[in-house]
Amino acid sequence: MSQALLLRTCNPDRTSSSYRLVNGQQTNADPFTWPAAGPVACTDWDPNPVCGGGLHGLLYGEGSASYLSWKPDDLWLVFAADPDSVVIIDGDKAKVPAAEVLFCGDRLGATTFLNEHAPGHVIHGITLTGGDRATLTGGYRATLTGGYQAILTGGDCATLTGGKCATLTGGHRATLTGGDRATLSALYWDGSRYRRRMAEVGENGIKAGVPYRLNERGEFVEVK
Repeated sequence: MSQALLLRTCNPDRTSSSYRLVNGQQTNADPFTWPAAGPVACTDWDPNPVCGGGLHGLLYGEGSASYLSWKPDDLWLVFAADPDSVVIIDGDKAKVPAAEVLFCGDRLGATTFLNEHAPGHVIHGITLTGGDRATLTGGYRATLTGGYQAILTGGDCATLTGGKCATLTGGHRATLTGGDRATLSALYWDGSRYRRRMAEVGENGIKAGVPYRLNERGEFVEVK
């Protein structure tokens, strides 16, 4: 697909909070209502890389996951825009003057649609399942499941499940479940910085088929 794809969330009635740019100043305005499908445009387009003045989303589902809503009833949208019109804001999100809504629904549907039409990106909230020797990558709150010798890489709060000899790498508060001889790697916050710890399934009490997460001391503990 030649168009750029963006991912965003909105309320169940398809509204989102709105900043309007008035004389270059951010001003609160009435909620913006997104269509369930079809063309959509903003009325206050500003090409400067600042919040407001455009239709905002995460380019290819990447960027800062803090701009997405994780409420179960909120809607997830995928919209397409001219790549030349995309303005990146602080590397965290993007905006465009006009777009076409291609998908409106739940998180699974939106992230699956995005991955099918623009594979190869680290999409927040995605659910991926692969077989033996699969290589799966997801962002914040991704759910990745692979088989024998799979390579799984997820972001913060991701859930990773791999088979025998799999390699699982997660972010902060990721949950890792590996098969026999799998390698587990995750981040924890020591009070001043993030640090990474690794473990091998079958060694030092780490059991196959059991979910683990790092505690505040950097120790792998079972997730009950």
